[in-house]
Amino acid sequence: MGLLVKDKQVAVPGDVLADDLGFIPGFGTYRNNHNLMCSRLGLVNIEGKVIKVIPLSGRYLPRRNDVVIGRVFDILMMGWRVNINSPYSAVLSSKETQDFIEKNEDLSRYFDLDDYMVCKVTNVTSQNLIDVTVRDQGSGNLRADE
Repeated sequence: MGLLVKDKQVAVPGDVLADDLGFIPGFGTYRNNHNLMCSRLGLVNIEGKVIKVIPLSGRYLPRRNDVVIGRVFDILMMGWRVNINSPYSAVLSSKETQDFIEKNEDLSRYFDLDDYMVCKVTNVTSQNLIDVTVRDQGSGNLRADE
């Protein structure tokens, strides 16, 4: 039989997504004998032979290369702490901006408290320390035109 669901179909825990060992379990799925099962409520995402389930509820768990919108909630000595709507905050180092920033410069000139930014996740450690960058095209401060 093979694949038993369609891409973007809603699945619930316990649903059999595929009954073929040729499919690889991704995030939100697990293998039970020959069956690939759903472990959370979400949308099925099929990428080649990998089947994932994108959760419909819960907090965002960041992954490397994700592009997110964050809000600055703290200014540090060498960067900013950013809320990315995750259980863990991210850190934007002053070295990860598009501008060269001198040591001891006023960082609020670049990103101030409550500023929003488009940033890219560059690293997520096993201790859930998250690093982001605004060096990429399209990244940076989200400011309303004045």
